[in-house]
Amino acid sequence: AVGSAGMPEAPESGSEQPWIAATLTSMVAVGAAVEIAEEATAEITRNRLHHGRASGGFVRGASPEVRFVANTITHNKLAGVELKQDARAQLVGNTLTDGLGSGIYVHSGAAPVLSHNTLSRNALAGLELKGSGRAVVSGNHFEGNGGSGIYAHAQARAVAVGNTVTKHSKAGVKAGAGTRLELIDNVVEANGEAGIFLFEGAQGLLLGNLIRRNAFAGLEVRERADPEVRGNVIEANKGSGIYVHHAGRGRYVGNRLVENGGTPFRQVDAQVIQDENNGPTVQP
Repeated sequence: AVGSAGMPEAPESGSEQPWIAATLTSMVAVGAAVEIAEEATAEITRNRLHHGRASGGFVRGASPEVRFVANTITHNKLAGVELKQDARAQLVGNTLTDGLGSGIYVHSGAAPVLSHNTLSRNALAGLELKGSGRAVVSGNHFEGNGGSGIYAHAQARAVAVGNTVTKHSKAGVKAGAGTRLELIDNVVEANGEAGIFLFEGAQGLLLGNLIRRNAFAGLEVRERADPEVRGNVIEANKGSGIYVHHAGRGRYVGNRLVENGGTPFRQVDAQVIQDENNGPTVQP
């Protein structure tokens, strides 16, 4: 059924197939192609949400049962999907490309699960995390976005596991302004600045990541950023393997720093609390 605004309505009884909200593309939508709000439940599957005047999908205050699965979300004027106000949506296996904003934009309070999505060629970040929400980010591919692959700020919280972050003009992962990230078993390679850049008091754990072939340092830490960095392989970056400067801090234990262009571990005007077993001579 189609409502008075030209958008689909939910079936009146359970005799019809489960309702898929986005049967129209955002070419005819004034706002988002699909908007889900106020404890609503919906599954958005195998749709094309493109050329919208706002975001492709917009979720606010909705239940954890909201799922975006295997959609193509492209060429929208804002984010591919935007989540705010305690949104708990799951985004699984979507392709989010060529938007004029970020691929996915997570506002304060939202806590989505983002799994096995491809985010590429968006004008801003692949994934932008803002504020106090906690996102779980696993198995995604971030490539060639205009900003960083993952950009976290304004006290964002996130766990990122098993993602690939590559070929961005900025840092692969950029986090500042009091954020806390757990970056575990990710591949961060061939980005235009540092592989991972932490600043303005960012904290968190970097564990078991492969950080290689980035244009600046593999890991850059400054301005009171204070990570725990353990068991990472940091290799073949054009700058230093790890560069800590301008009041950067951190604990650096058991990492392998190999074939980096600059000093393997460079510390300038910084406080490194622990620096153990980080060296270019440790081989596989």
